[in-house]
Amino acid sequence: MRLFETLRVWSKKRRSPICATDDRFASLKPPNKRVPCEQCYMCKLKMMPEMKKEVNLYVMPRMAEYSASKGGGSRHLLVNAGTERIVIKIKCSNNDLYRVSPVYSFLNPGKALRLYIVRDPGPAKVDKLVLIYMNSTCKSPREAFAKDFQTDRNERRKTLIALVAHDLPHRLRTNA
Repeated sequence: MRLFETLRVWSKKRRSPICATDDRFASLKPPNKRVPCEQCYMCKLKMMPEMKKEVNLYVMPRMAEYSASKGGGSRHLLVNAGTERIVIKIKCSNNDLYRVSPVYSFLNPGKALRLYIVRDPGPAKVDKLVLIYMNSTCKSPREAFAKDFQTDRNERRKTLIALVAHDLPHRLRTNA
């Protein structure tokens, strides 16, 4: 009887009853303690439909500040924390003042990429950089985003980098 108490405590820790179909405990369970398979945590996991693999793109930092009158540059780190190769396309809301390198790129799983943004002098305003990314097996990054290439728009994901240009001296960071 002590063994059944141990199993009951173990089952409570898992927050799920022990499954009646689990072969490891079949000989140990009393008949009145058997549980229908639909209530078992492990069986629920097995019955769940396969989740779509999430593409994880981390961007650091997510905001860049520039002097509006002098311009400037910033570096950002893009990291693929997913398990599949992704392709990235970068769009900017103001191509007259900003230059971005690279615009198209691949990023392998577990790898990082340095993104360079340069701003020319101009009026103070807030702009944005949109990073569009998705899983891809294409040989060239431009091919993956081509209009004639058959990609589902739902597979594409987006993340933003805020680009803030101002001339407030107390807000600007100085690299001294």
